[in-house]
Amino acid sequence: HAGRGLAARGALMGNGDGGVVEPAAAKRPRVAPRPVPPLLREEFMPNDSVHGLMSLPSLAGVVVDTRIFQRMRFIQQLGMCHFVFPGAVHKRFFHSIGTAFLAHQLMKSVTLRQPELDVTSRDMLCVMLAGLCHDLGHPCYSHMFERFMHRQGELKRAQAAKRGQQLSPDEEAEAKEFETWSHETASNILLRQLLVELDAPMREAGLTQDGEGDDWAFIAELIDPPKGKLQELIDRREPLSHEELARRWGALLRGRPVEKAWMYEVVSNWRSGIDVDKFDYFRRDAYHLGIRRAFDHERYIMTVRVEADRVGLSTLSPPLKDKWTLRDNMLELRKVLHYMAYQHKTVKKLEAHMID
Repeated sequence: HAGRGLAARGALMGNGDGGVVEPAAAKRPRVAPRPVPPLLREEFMPNDSVHGLMSLPSLAGVVVDTRIFQRMRFIQQLGMCHFVFPGAVHKRFFHSIGTAFLAHQLMKSVTLRQPELDVTSRDMLCVMLAGLCHDLGHPCYSHMFERFMHRQGELKRAQAAKRGQQLSPDEEAEAKEFETWSHETASNILLRQLLVELDAPMREAGLTQDGEGDDWAFIAELIDPPKGKLQELIDRREPLSHEELARRWGALLRGRPVEKAWMYEVVSNWRSGIDVDKFDYFRRDAYHLGIRRAFDHERYIMTVRVEADRVGLSTLSPPLKDKWTLRDNMLELRKVLHYMAYQHKTVKKLEAHMID
């Protein structure tokens, strides 16, 4: 029976004299894959104590090699915490690379599972660069310096009140500038300088400004989105037409149209605060503090989907079944980090002394 079956199959595929011919599909000429531009190839591969071997587009390595980025090698991630937790001496440098890696992984995961979203290589690069550059503006001792700056504004007002005087318009503007100073604003100032310095490789990688969006503005907006105004947009009671929603979105953001609103939640999530920046520093800080707890951000990255919210804006939405994981693991880890380290009484005393 086996012999007859083989003979029959040979007859069906034969060329008339019993010989077997190749299927027609095998004769079709192969289409050569489009070459990947050098700066888009994932050939920047640093080895990290937290994420292991990370692969990023070569453009990331070009950014990392600049003087602006290299200064983060000397910026303490946790300020004064290392005086209480001696192992917590990690820097903003690798946190920024880790955030870029997770942003790149999330974008690739969503693109693979939802090709209808029409994610371009420019989108991928911009989100990765935003993750890489989101902490450029951190000064020495990270968030402690922000409190120092805010304190300067408070002191100016207190000194004027002690003299029984009001601040002049110039003094009021200066005090307000101190009180509202943030590392995100400083990051975008340094980002603009970096983009000018690296204009040639950025354009070689495909970044530009055209009808699809303004890539330079997009990176800056991803780092510091107008959270309050965006929240007002989704808090409206009455529904908006797509045209009106697009118009209002365009008045707030120039980087990408309303159809790609979800991308603004990857690096700095203005809706929920669940973003790759936190995924990296939760795990990195816990590791270096010696806190043996971790949030499974890999599951989030592999399962999150883009859905429309009630007003029609696209948003990152994890599966409903994962809500307990987010609450019991991620939010609990955040609480533990604050309770044990960030708000440790000795750490806060040391910060207060340093600010004084």
